[in-house]
Amino acid sequence: MGKEGLIVAKELKRLQSDPLRLDRFMKSHVSRLLKSDLVAVLAEFQRQDQVDEVKLVWQDLKREGVLFDQHTFGDIIRAFLDSGLPSEAMDIYEEMRQSPDLPLSLPFRVILKGLLPYPDLREKVKDDFLELFPNMIVYDPAEDLFEDQDRGSEDD
Repeated sequence: MGKEGLIVAKELKRLQSDPLRLDRFMKSHVSRLLKSDLVAVLAEFQRQDQVDEVKLVWQDLKREGVLFDQHTFGDIIRAFLDSGLPSEAMDIYEEMRQSPDLPLSLPFRVILKGLLPYPDLREKVKDDFLELFPNMIVYDPAEDLFEDQDRGSEDD
């Protein structure tokens, strides 16, 4: 990430509590970044689990017309799922499904693993996966797997 990208990441975190100043900063500085720097800022926020900032940068990247690859979609969706934001994750999933890129199986597998706590959403993505990749298998963990582990610890 370039120097300007690092400065933008730091300022976005600092200004998150002041919506007016944050909006002005987004318009004046974030929109000027090169697309590669914007993607780097997005990846850095994801790495730091700064989900609110990821959403802001994601929206700016969309306004700039940046096209994401399937792996980036998968990573961002998983970050939202791991942060307990399944609705936001599924919004981005819908964007991924409409992407002009050919679907890849690995991002779907990453998403499916992140969706284990959300069985209804997981079934939808699983259906899409099996439609796109009919010869592949999706691992479904046994539903009582975690219950057995909990009971085992109570017996100790």
